[in-house]
Amino acid sequence: MSVKLEKQGDKWTFRYYEDGTQKRKTIEAFSYKEAQKLQLDFLSHRASPTKLKDITFQAFCTEYLNYAKTNKREHTALLDSYAIKKMLAYFEQCRIIRLRDINSKHIEDFKILRSKALKPSSVNRELDTIKALFTKATEWKYIAENPAKPIKSLKIPLRQPRFLSKQEAQNLIKASSGFMRTMIMVSLYTGFRLSEVFNLQVQDIDFNKDTISVNPKHGFIPKNYEFRTIPLNKELKEYLIQNIPETKKRSDYLFKEKNDDISMSALQTSIKQTFKKVNIKDASFHTLRHTFASWLVIGGINLYTVSQLLGHSDVKTTMIYAHLSKEHLKNSVDLLTFKN
Repeated sequence: MSVKLEKQGDKWTFRYYEDGTQKRKTIEAFSYKEAQKLQLDFLSHRASPTKLKDITFQAFCTEYLNYAKTNKREHTALLDSYAIKKMLAYFEQCRIIRLRDINSKHIEDFKILRSKALKPSSVNRELDTIKALFTKATEWKYIAENPAKPIKSLKIPLRQPRFLSKQEAQNLIKASSGFMRTMIMVSLYTGFRLSEVFNLQVQDIDFNKDTISVNPKHGFIPKNYEFRTIPLNKELKEYLIQNIPETKKRSDYLFKEKNDDISMSALQTSIKQTFKKVNIKDASFHTLRHTFASWLVIGGINLYTVSQLLGHSDVKTTMIYAHLSKEHLKNSVDLLTFKN
């Protein structure tokens, strides 16, 4: 059996024998090293057909999405579903049917295509799904090598997060009313995400211990699967005591009833309208989270503490606020003295 690879344009060919007959196989690959891996995959599968299971890409995606629905947060599984739907359509257009026929060049071409339609962060989110998908394909013995492994994410320059000035925050509170004002107040004073605020229950607020918590509930799993408890701000405590109806029980939600079918998209629309009232541009509900973190850093709170309050799994994520603490870093260095 010959294993010599020959390059022809952007493709590679090699000869092999089957039932005494010499045949030629053509594969697409970025490099000689990848071509070798794909060649090994092909030859191993033919020599030992039971070693790797053959499956169409569409059938495997169905299996993977069933896995995602069981093992991932609902929102994450939905994002996976959207990315895989786009990839399925692309490979169908390219007439690639079998999972084992997909190589790194195909995935790179898909990345280039999506880059023309999406912003870099959205492309990277889809790439995360694709990489996880092919990792499972190798674990489940459908393919020998992961073709998504060498694919690099798009580089995204760090930008200063948009946060509200204190005057903007005050104007926003005054322009809002009812449950929307309460949601804005909670996020400004806790840094909670929209989903975390929306799923707050009365029992998550302890007015005796002055704490407020993010806890998992039926139909809601916090990001990173972790609950967290942070101190309850005095101004927020006073506001909530005055604005939580006495009729609400401990298990009741602050912003929705058990049968309330209000959607997150409808909330986002209402929030944008509230921002528009006071002419606050380039902002969303997530801006309130940035506002919470930014003013803490400006006030001298260290990044590790801010990271804990925000519930970041990695303090590196909190580094987007580092520029706000430069003056405090300078003041810290000025404390040093080595004179007699």
